[in-house]
Order: sequence, then structure tokens, then C-alpha cells
Amino acid sequence: MIYTAVANSSRCISSAWPALDFERGARALKAMLSRGLLRSACRVANLGEAKAVQPRQWMPAMACRRFGSGGDPRAHLNPDGTRPEEEDAEDYHDPDPTDHFPRMKLVKERGQNWVVSQDPPKAISELYFTHQEHVPFYPRQRILIWTNYKLLMKAEYLFFYIPTIIILGLCIPIGVLSFSPCTWNNVLVLTSDYRWPQKLGVPQHVGEKGAGMGVGPSCAPSSACCTPGEEPGAVEGVEAESKLGQLEQLPAIKHDEAPAVDAETGGLDRSCTYSTLMEIPDLPTRGSSGATIGMSKTERHTLGRYSHIDMGVARGMSLRKSLEGFGRLWRYNPATWTDEDRMSLYNMSTRVTHFQTFVSHTWRSPGRWKILSLSLQCGWHYGFVSWLVAATLCTALCLADVLPMPLIYRANVMGFVDVCPMGFWIMTCSCLAMGLGLMSTPLWTDRCGRSTDTCFIDVASIHQVDKTLMERGVFGIAGFLSISSEMRILWSAPYLSRLWCVFELAAYKKVNPDGRITFRPLFIEQAVLALMLCSYVFSFLCLFAQSIFYGNVIVLLLIFTVAWPVAICVLRLNFRQKHQLLSQLDNFDLDTVKCSQHFDRDFIHAAIEKWYGSKQTFVDFVRQDLKYELEKSLSRTRLPNQYLLLLLTPVLSLSAEFFLAAWKGGAPSDALLSFAVGILLGFDVFFIWASNLLMVYLCDVLAPRRFGRLDHLQTVFIMVLIVATLYVGSVESARAYQHSLAGAFIFLGVSVLSAACMSWLEGRSVASLLRYCRRARRHAEAFTTIYALEEAVASTMTVKVVGRQWYWVYEVESPTDDGDDDDE
Repeated sequence: MIYTAVANSSRCISSAWPALDFERGARALKAMLSRGLLRSACRVANLGEAKAVQPRQWMPAMACRRFGSGGDPRAHLNPDGTRPEEEDAEDYHDPDPTDHFPRMKLVKERGQNWVVSQDPPKAISELYFTHQEHVPFYPRQRILIWTNYKLLMKAEYLFFYIPTIIILGLCIPIGVLSFSPCTWNNVLVLTSDYRWPQKLGVPQHVGEKGAGMGVGPSCAPSSACCTPGEEPGAVEGVEAESKLGQLEQLPAIKHDEAPAVDAETGGLDRSCTYSTLMEIPDLPTRGSSGATIGMSKTERHTLGRYSHIDMGVARGMSLRKSLEGFGRLWRYNPATWTDEDRMSLYNMSTRVTHFQTFVSHTWRSPGRWKILSLSLQCGWHYGFVSWLVAATLCTALCLADVLPMPLIYRANVMGFVDVCPMGFWIMTCSCLAMGLGLMSTPLWTDRCGRSTDTCFIDVASIHQVDKTLMERGVFGIAGFLSISSEMRILWSAPYLSRLWCVFELAAYKKVNPDGRITFRPLFIEQAVLALMLCSYVFSFLCLFAQSIFYGNVIVLLLIFTVAWPVAICVLRLNFRQKHQLLSQLDNFDLDTVKCSQHFDRDFIHAAIEKWYGSKQTFVDFVRQDLKYELEKSLSRTRLPNQYLLLLLTPVLSLSAEFFLAAWKGGAPSDALLSFAVGILLGFDVFFIWASNLLMVYLCDVLAPRRFGRLDHLQTVFIMVLIVATLYVGSVESARAYQHSLAGAFIFLGVSVLSAACMSWLEGRSVASLLRYCRRARRHAEAFTTIYALEEAVASTMTVKVVGRQWYWVYEVESPTDDGDDDDE
């Protein structure tokens, strides 16, 4: 009755005011009364509870938590009653993005998902229940990722935090530390008897850029030391004397004169006394009245004192410190630097009395290869330790279920067959950690307290702005070589074509005969880099192939065929430079070596003639003695053992992933031990070590061109042999450890024997091996002949053994001789 009255009243009002449409309002009132008033009245009158009509929800479940107005009290939970994960509950990510756009009609055909258009297509008003003029914003989603959405959210976190930690936590601090200004001046007072390292704080009021204060060589007026009319090179601190009162609080520093030492005669220079030149700006010295200089290039050339030690300009720096700023000291030729940049390089060095290493190189070779070479030489242990720490940390996090393991590994070890979860974290993080460990080499210069890598680097140890100091540094190189324990040659193809490089090599053998010459060709580290990259490519391909193709034999062979031939080609090209070096030494000619200055050429030729007697004697020394020494050194160790150790890390990371997967899958302890013995030790360490030695040996021996256009057949031969060796080794190691623990130990023994044989072969050249074979064959023939003589009745032959050679002496006896006079 109430509904009828309301309807009649609405019709009356509508007829009276046709302009006002109350029909819609009446329907709304009717719906309100039917849903609210009548239900409440029936509930009060105990007439029963009508079933509540749930309104249609157009918002996501997490947004509809209206508990008092018909909302779902379990909207904050997942459909299975569990709580959503933290990254979903914190409202940073939507629970499910499909709730925000209409459901698509999906059809799976031919293994792919297809989106079928609605027929007829619906308008936007039907889809979103709104008009065209109020279109909601929705970004285009061009790619639909068919994967686990929770795993995708975790990957999104990692893609943000990993680069952030690397950039903000490592790269920026490294850059800041490399360019941090120094707030203290380290003053080393060097005398003939004492050496005081003191730290003197420089007051801010001591003034502007003053002249270089210090004491130079104190010479007599005679022409034996200084030429008439020559101006001293060191500036006397006249203005600084007035500022002496400002530094009364500083401790007094004693300055003694140290006599100059001539490396050629080994005695003292009686013509003049030399003391240490101290160029410390804004620090005046007490009583610095006499300013003196070192020998000029003309004086050295005239007096023949080519190896005189000028301690006033002897400056060195840490070899690891030269790699700061991503090796900016090596990247560019100093001729292209500004004066400010050259001074910044000079300030990186400090005054020293001895060099641990004299770095000899040419600026004609690219600086990036020098950075790579020095980074591996100085920081290989930092890279290895970083790899080990990263692999251990990732293993612990995977065991604690902190890191997800989305891949699968089909384990088959000694009867244990199961599908195990597998990750990729050890491979990825250890690779990044090794790179960061090598890049962090300059940071450990002062941290570890080591000062044994003090070296002479020309661009930093020689003043590049002051012409006088530059001249004293350049022409005093022979003196610096005499106080260096080692001469490290960063050899490249243009090295022996530069006259100054030849001069350094000639001087070191004469002024420092007890020193050690170390050849470090740049192609060695290039070969290591190529092998490392190919090893990591091979490891990643094997990791994902194991998860996708379940360790198929054909796929494994294809991976071997793809990864290692590239390394073999690069390795053979690099070792061709070694034979080029030996060819340069064999054809060395001093007259064809290039030099830009005529005076420099005369200076170097005169020094070589004084040291060796003549230029031809030095040429013979390079062609014979130096070549023999270098060839013996390069044949003994083609790749250093520390580099061979680094080459094992990619394959060890791959096997660590498999070992961790079997461990997480519940493999028994004996199965894990069999895997560790057969794979981690047998294959990854000893067999790969032997294979790398074999590959390096073959690439070195077969590096020269021998067959013209068919030279590539040598590369193909090495490829086939190495790929077959690695493939057979991997298959046999898998068969051994899967069968039994005893089989794993047998394979380990065979691998150790192979590594020992290849290590013995590594120290032998082809010529030495041929000599060894000829000697063994000659000894075998001798023993065979002796055995035959013992069996035969030959009274006319005696055998004499002299040293290692066998001589047969035939004696003709008369028929009446009774044999009493035979030789012993």
C-alpha cells in the first residue's frame, strides 16, 4: 500500500509539473524502501531476515574493507586464507594488475597465448561504466609477462637495489677517495745518516704559492761541477725567510749534506757534495742560504757520468696507487695533458731513496692494456678473495631461503634421482665480485700497510712542467735504475723501436747487475681476459641448458663448440706476439731504433759505448744473451699460476650451483661427497687445469704461420683436440661420480696425474723436448748395444764410459795374444 501511494503521488506531481522528472526519484525511493525500511520493519517484527543483496564490487578486494556496511571481513587475506606478502601489503605494488582492466578473451593455440577481440567490440561506456568524456587514465601495457607475479616483484626489487648498492655504495666512494684532497704534507728529511718521517701541519695563514724551498747540490766554483754563467735551478727561499716567525711552533729539522754516489765508480764525488732537494711549498727551512742544483744533461754527456744518482729528483709512488681513478695515469699520453693535470700527477709521487720496481714501457701502446695488466698483476688476490666471499655468502643465503631458486636441476647421483631447485646467484654475484675486487686494487695501498710496491713511473716521478727538473729526471734515469730492485718491462710491439726503452734495458744490465729483469708482455693479460670471458659464457650456457634441456648430451657438445673456439683463436693471436718479440730480438739493430731528438740519440749511443765497449757488442748482447734469457723465461711459464687459478673460478661457480641444488633437494651425504670429489676437485680443479695448460701450450707452439693460406688448419686442430678433451672429461667425470664414490676418487687420481704431466710439459719448449727425445733414444741404443756385447763373446772390443757419452774402442789383437793386456 505504501508503494502504491508513492507511485500515485509521483504521477500527480509529474502531471502537474511535466518539466520535472520525478519518475526517476520515485524509483529510487521505492528501491530504498524495499531494501532498507521494509527489511528493518520485518526484522523488528520478527518476520524473518531477508537475504542481503550484495552490491557489485567494482574496486579491488583490498580497497573494499567496509566491515560495517556490507564489506568482506576477509578482504585483507588471500583466497586461501593466507596473508599477502610484504611487498604486496605495503601498497607499493598492486595485488593483481589484471583487476584494473577488463578481462580479455585468451586462447592458447600452437603453444602461444592469443588475445581474441570481442564480437562485437564493446564500447568504453560498457567496459568502465562511464562516458567517453571521462576516460580513466591507464598506461599502455604492450608486453604481458606470463610468469609468477610474486617472483616478478622480487626481481623488480633486485633490479633496483643491486645497481643502487653498486653505484652509491662502491663506485661513488671509490671515486671520492681517489680524488680526495690531502690535508697533511708528509716531509721526509733524508741525510747521510738519518731519516726522519715527520707530519707537519701547514697553517692556513702561511700564504700563497711560494717558491720551492730546499737544499740542492752544493758545488764548488770550479768548472768541474757547474759551467760558468749557469743559473742555479733551485730557488732560494728569500721571501720565506720573513715568514720564519710564523712557524716557530714547528719542530726543528736537521739538514745534513749527503755526498753524491756515482753508480759507475761506486765511490764518492769529491768535486761537490750533494744533499736532498726538498721542494715543499710554503714550508721555509731555517738557514737555507745556499741553493744548488744537480747535473745538467750537457754536464753528464761531457763528463761521461751517465749513471750518476740525482737524489734530489728521485720520486716514486705505489704501483697500485697508479690505478686510481680507473687508471687515468695510464689512459692518456702525457703530451695531451694540461699543466694542472701534469702537476696533479707529479704530486701523487713522494721522495724516496730506493725503488722496488722500475716500470719500463712505451706510450705508443694503448693504456687500457697496461691498466688490465697491472690490475691483474697487483690485484689478482683481491679478485680471488672477493669471488670466494661472494660465492660463500650466496650459498648461505640460498640455504636460508632468503634468495629464490627459480631454476631446476635433475639430480642423478648414486641412486638419488630427484628434481631439485636451482638458482643462479653464485654465478652472477661471484662474477661481479671478482670484477669489483680487481677494481678495488688502488684502495688497498694504505689500508694494508704495505710499502713494498714503490715504483718509478716516468709520468709521475719526473716533473712534467718545470723544464729544468724534467731534464734532471729524464737524463738521470740510469741513476734511478741503479737503485731499483727490479725492472719490470710492460712489453708491447713498439717497445724495442723506441731508443729510450732500449737505453733503459742497456743501462740496467750494467749499473745494476744484481737486479732482476722481469718481462711482463701485455698479451698475457689479454689472453687471460679472453679466457675468463669465454669461461663465464660457457658456464652460464651450461647453467641454463641444464635447467631447460636437462643436461642433453648434444646440447652440451654444442656449448663446448660455441664457447672454446673463440678463446683458442684469441689465444693463438696473442701468443703470436711472443714470437714477434723473439723475432725483434733476433733482428735487433741499434741504428734503426727511433728517437725524436738528435742530442738524445748521441747521449744514449755514447752511454752504450761506455758501458759495453761498442754498439756492436750491445747488439750482440740483445740478439744472443737477452734473447736466450727471455725465451727461457717465457717458455718456463706461459701463464702464471695465479692466472690459472683465476681461470678455474667460472667452472667452480657453475658446479657450486649444481652442488647447492642437490643439497637443497635432499641428496644424501655420500652422494654430495661423490659430487665434491669427482666434479669440484677432479674435473673443475685438476682436469680443467690440465686442459688449460694443454690449450695454452698448443696455442703457443702453433702460433706462427706455417702453411700460408691453410694456416687456419692449425687453429682447427687445436679446437678439435681441446673440445674433444673437455667433452670427454665432463662425460667421464659425470659417469664416475654418479656410479660410486670409488669411481669419483679414481677420476680424481687420473686428473691429478694429467695435471702433473701438463705442468711438466709447461716448462719445456719444443726444442728442449726434441733434445730430450734424442738423448733418450741415444741412451736406449747405448744400453741395447752394451747388452748385446755382454751376451756376445767379443774379446776385441772394450767399452769406455766417459761422462754421459759412450765410446767403443776397437783393438786388433794378434792371434798369439792371450788377452792379458786388455784395457780396463
